[in-house]
Amino acid sequence: MGESAVRKFTRIERGTLWGAVWVSLAVAAGVVIGTGVQVASLWQGDFTGSVPLVNGHVPEFAEENPFVVAGGYESAFITVQDPPIGALVMLTVAAVIRCAAGVAVCAAAALLSHRLLQFRPFAKAVSSSLAASGVVLILAAVIPGMLEAMATTTVADSLGLLVPFADGDVEGIALTGPAVELPGLTVGVLLILVATAFQLAERTRQAVPAPA
Repeated sequence: MGESAVRKFTRIERGTLWGAVWVSLAVAAGVVIGTGVQVASLWQGDFTGSVPLVNGHVPEFAEENPFVVAGGYESAFITVQDPPIGALVMLTVAAVIRCAAGVAVCAAAALLSHRLLQFRPFAKAVSSSLAASGVVLILAAVIPGMLEAMATTTVADSLGLLVPFADGDVEGIALTGPAVELPGLTVGVLLILVATAFQLAERTRQAVPAPA
């Protein structure tokens, strides 16, 4: 009687889990569509992006103000016609990696919700999908930032605006290092740990003999 009650969801619980399945799949589809639009616009239009600056001058609106004694700006938006193909390729790969991370997390959430409906949350497929999504999230936290920094440097170099070092008075685009996304990195490690815990829980369950 007690076990039968445990292995039965209320209507609200079942509806919530099915809702989680379909919402996860819908979000994954939205990520794919959004990435496709982003990549298409990247290749069909002008390149517009934020670039880091060195030796930025005092903003024009403050130049004539006697109370402003110093100032500058650290970044700017630029729109470039016919950017280098290499930069477009790197930005495309960065977008695809981020898309893969989003789809992987959504797929893992949908699979976990579906396995919960089947009372099999510790199935091997669940732990494998959680571990895979964690790995992809870690890659997405490291690689896209590196590619975007390289793309920015490539565009700046093609324009002749690259200033490798901050010394001097020449205003220009600075060399940038890769930006690591710490939240994504942390969540990726956490998902791998959760996947390991799921595997250990399943092994423990299988090792315990069934009651006679």
